[in-house]
Amino acid sequence: MREDVIRAVEAHLKGLGARDVSASPFHPDIEFVGPIGPPIKGAATVRAVFTGFFPTIKGININRHIVDGEWCATI
Repeated sequence: MREDVIRAVEAHLKGLGARDVSASPFHPDIEFVGPIGPPIKGAATVRAVFTGFFPTIKGININRHIVDGEWCATI
């Protein structure tokens, strides 16, 4: 399970770095809760929101993953 979690996280983070989240393994019913505004629901809507972040992303550097079951923190 640990490797599956890391694979999913890396797919998303690498997609952000490449400015292409089409391969991010989002569940169809994903819900993104950001620091402002209401929750954003649905894979297509969340992808569209993340696309709006692209101008602010200068790159993604992954140093390590801390995995506990299905949860992962990436540094």
